[in-house]
Amino acid sequence: MTDNNWIDRDNEIAKLEVKLYPRCVKFEKEPTLSATGYIVPCCWADSSTFEGMESLMKPHLHIDNVDSVEDIILSEEWDEFFDVLTNQPKDAPLICKKYCCTDKSFKNRGDYEINR
Repeated sequence: MTDNNWIDRDNEIAKLEVKLYPRCVKFEKEPTLSATGYIVPCCWADSSTFEGMESLMKPHLHIDNVDSVEDIILSEEWDEFFDVLTNQPKDAPLICKKYCCTDKSFKNRGDYEINR
């Protein structure tokens, strides 16, 4: 698949209205510390662009600027991010639509359902 085909596919996914099963909301996927020093909702969200998660990359949320990870995860920005995932999935980041649009677990590619 050429780069343009991937971009076209991603643009189509971004427009989709999908039901999300966000694993990060219930911490079924653990938050991840990115190489840039920011906590992201899961390993899938750890990318060079953090597209759609810019609000989670504010300087006051950098790991060097907080006393604990809870200060980050319990922040207003994270509350708003989780609200979008649960109440406005159409506006969710592309990466969330790609990986959390099914209630099937990716663990071992089996047919395990996630806890709801």
